[in-house]
Amino acid sequence: MRSVVGNKLRKEFKKCFCGKYTQFKEDKQIIIPPGYRVFRYKLEIKMSFFIELCISQKQDEYTIEFGWGCFENNQVPEYTVLKNCSNTEKTIEELILKEEARIRLGRIINPSDQTDRWYLLGLDWKNVPCNAELYLIQDIPIEEALKNLELSLIDVMEKIDKYIIPCFRRVAEKHEYSFD
Repeated sequence: MRSVVGNKLRKEFKKCFCGKYTQFKEDKQIIIPPGYRVFRYKLEIKMSFFIELCISQKQDEYTIEFGWGCFENNQVPEYTVLKNCSNTEKTIEELILKEEARIRLGRIINPSDQTDRWYLLGLDWKNVPCNAELYLIQDIPIEEALKNLELSLIDVMEKIDKYIIPCFRRVAEKHEYSFD
């Protein structure tokens, strides 16, 4: 991701998310790839919820991962493999039974599709033909990428509200914790 876009994304995501969910704090001790951010809500010594902002190193795009666990060795849990989940409700039901979990936002929204939903802010370089003359291709201007960022954050926050936070509440109830 271009640094201007990445810096703005990290700043605005933190402002939107932590401004609304004040119990989540950025955790800089968690081991994650460069440029990523983890926001964590510690319930007890052995239970934390997290939202991870995953930023592409190569393109102006990002995605969201979320989950819960005990964070042994300052690491988020491994990816959760879901079996035979055909809709969002079944996916959430399977997830909340797990002691720890990590899943991409797109996989809970469209579990039967199993697509890896990324928010594309600039040019989709993955779809540029192999024989294209790269020096002729112009990336989306920074101003447009920043506008796309603002629109994508609105969508991300709506999806966090609709899917992730209710899932966190149900997991907390199952483990007899209070989420709020």
